[in-house]
Amino acid sequence: MKALSAIFILFVFTSSVFAGPDSLFVEIKGDTVKIWNTDVYINCCCSLRVDVSLESDSITIIQVDTAKNWCRCICPFDLFTSINGLTPGTYYVNVYRYLPLGDSTFVGSLSFTIQNVSIPVISYTSYQSNCKEAVEVQGLGQDVRNYVALYQNYPNPFNPNTTIHFELPEESHVTLKIYDMLGREVATLVNDVRKVGSYKVAFDGTKLPGGIYFYKLMSGGFAQTKRLILIK
Repeated sequence: MKALSAIFILFVFTSSVFAGPDSLFVEIKGDTVKIWNTDVYINCCCSLRVDVSLESDSITIIQVDTAKNWCRCICPFDLFTSINGLTPGTYYVNVYRYLPLGDSTFVGSLSFTIQNVSIPVISYTSYQSNCKEAVEVQGLGQDVRNYVALYQNYPNPFNPNTTIHFELPEESHVTLKIYDMLGREVATLVNDVRKVGSYKVAFDGTKLPGGIYFYKLMSGGFAQTKRLILIK
């Protein structure tokens, strides 16, 4: 997988009218491709870093919030990743985001076509503006122990190892299983009685092909499923 240089810029807007779901689009000017992402971010103390990689015609963009502190406030922002030096052809982009509390999410995907030969990649810089008018959110970061909690695996996407975290408010029989896109069970990680507490379970996807999978936790009357992405 080839690493790309890119320009990553974050503009934080202070309007009290927040954007809806993530909006992902591309802008091509000359030899520069800008991949825009506009959405609402639930951490006004964010310190974002971007990792860009290229494999054949596939571009993976991973946004990582490296902030050590989580602030209980919301900031709407616009963000773009600028890439130079791609050869002519059609490219397919997937964007992911890692949060400081360990959660991760799939932001979206798009494709674009380069018509002309570009200059070589020469630089990578980043900029993040201040958040001047944050809106406080109550209840973030509190330690809740009175219900079953299933968290997003980390890292996600992963290759080939990741960790799944869940919490139990009472002793119960627990199953934690992995399924493929067709609903077929491909792995059983937990199938026994667990006491009250917090658990982190490792998953090794070495023997599985890359793609989208799902993990399902069942405990008593609780059942929840989340998505995980194996990259190879």
